[in-house]
Amino acid sequence: MKNLLFIILLAITLASCGPKVFIDYDSEVDFEKYHTFNFYDPSNSGLNELDNKRLIDAIKSQLDTLDKKPKLIPDFSIEFFAENYTLNQSHNVGVSVGGGVGGIGGGIPVNTKEEMLSLTINFADALTDELFWQAVVEAEYDTDMKPEEKKLYFQELVREALSYYPPKQDE
Repeated sequence: MKNLLFIILLAITLASCGPKVFIDYDSEVDFEKYHTFNFYDPSNSGLNELDNKRLIDAIKSQLDTLDKKPKLIPDFSIEFFAENYTLNQSHNVGVSVGGGVGGIGGGIPVNTKEEMLSLTINFADALTDELFWQAVVEAEYDTDMKPEEKKLYFQELVREALSYYPPKQDE
């Protein structure tokens, strides 16, 4: 019984870790017609210039694995923006002493704060400027990351987001 409880708690903990991805797209769009891309100006992305470059490099790299290539006059344009926020969570830890009728118990409130990043990636038709695909990725964000750690962090967020591109028929 103790081992089962441990396994369940471990599974819940692991499932709650990692980025959460939310996808939306235009179901009327033929995704096969989009082969080349370029970026909108990222100066209002909410990221600094170095993080913009890291994110652009991560997107280019991931799109290259999907056989999409950068081009000055592209089939689709990419916009991204990010928002940092603090997630406050209140939990109670149960404490009890004794058992049966004579037991005493209570809860101890525990508050945790997590720094989070919400990254939105938009794909729009370059000719019509119509949005046809969007991914929002939410993940914990360590404000003390070193440059190489940030590079890997953005690569992971982009890999998660673009794992849903192009959308499958049943999504």
